[in-house]
Amino acid sequence: MMIWESRFSEFLIANSTLSEQTVLQIVSRLRPFSGWLKGHNFPSGNTDRIKKYGRIAAASESQIREYFNVLTSDGRVAGYRQHVKTAVKKYFDYLVDVGAIKAKPSLEFPIRKSAADTGKEKPRLSEEDVQLFRDAAIGRDRFLLECMVCLGARVHEIELLRASDFDIKNNIVRLRSTKTEGKSMYGGARSVPITPMLMEAFVEFATDPDNNERLFKITKNRMGGIVKAIAVSLGLDWVSPHDFRHYCITKFSSQTGGDGYTPIFREGELSKMFGVSPKVIAETYYHPNIKDTVDKAMASGFTI
Repeated sequence: MMIWESRFSEFLIANSTLSEQTVLQIVSRLRPFSGWLKGHNFPSGNTDRIKKYGRIAAASESQIREYFNVLTSDGRVAGYRQHVKTAVKKYFDYLVDVGAIKAKPSLEFPIRKSAADTGKEKPRLSEEDVQLFRDAAIGRDRFLLECMVCLGARVHEIELLRASDFDIKNNIVRLRSTKTEGKSMYGGARSVPITPMLMEAFVEFATDPDNNERLFKITKNRMGGIVKAIAVSLGLDWVSPHDFRHYCITKFSSQTGGDGYTPIFREGELSKMFGVSPKVIAETYYHPNIKDTVDKAMASGFTI
């Protein structure tokens, strides 16, 4: 690592709840930007700052915007550019915190989809796909899978799960998140209902409901490896643990009452259950079916 990379990494690990792996990813997204800045001109008086904090510390707003234009021209998809933008923001937050700069440059420019994003939408798990995974998972791996499918939990939240988090009396599971801990609106501990499939798996594999040890004594990477091995065997090698979170939240958000139209769960309830804002629920996880939408309009006698 370069000096600036090491200092930034140490700062994030000491002053945030980010995992070391996440910190490494953030730094890796800054490295190409630093390389791109090599050979660019900087205002005078930045020599010492560059030596201590790297070229990014001296980058101007126009240079930052130019770099993102280059990423777009090079065919980088919007998701990647957004990750880079987040990393750049964190780096300038760090520079302000350590007194290297007085104010951050403005990063208030939109990340728009480009031609590289066209047709790149990732497939989503269907009920048939999930059933294939359920049929293929054996033993405790089946319990792990049900936690992913039924709780919509992040992998690190499943890693933290204990048998005592399953409140059978009140039919809920309590989840803890290091990612959102301390965030007042949608962060920290939250509760998700226990579905019948999850209850069945819990009763079978959690022999001591009061046990305060972790249910799955394996790492997040190992959990991902288990999913990947099953996915490859099924010819669904694009599937990752996050796809089960996406599937679960989408299923919860699309549930309707007896009339077939009224949502069972309000956006605020979904946000509290899954630790994301209503905007993210609406834009990322809710996928309305156009036929259902038309049927609702016709059945309701809707007119303009």
